[in-house]
Amino acid sequence: MRPNYPGLIVRFQDVRAELPDPAEVEHCRGVLTWFASSVSDGDAYLAWANRVSRLNVRYVILGDLRIAIKSNNSAPSTSCSP
Repeated sequence: MRPNYPGLIVRFQDVRAELPDPAEVEHCRGVLTWFASSVSDGDAYLAWANRVSRLNVRYVILGDLRIAIKSNNSAPSTSCSP
């Protein structure tokens, strides 16, 4: 289902291709990812998601990533905002 709230623009990004620079999504209202199968480069995706989640951007991950979270692909967040 496409979020079509007036004034919002949806940008689809294939995560199998190169992920956008986190600075490119900093101006976005939020990031929504929805996975139906495993992520091909899970470590790179989690590292990217970690950097994006530290920005002032809401972040939602739906589905099963089938990725093992390890110390090299995730770091605890130092802040939490509502």
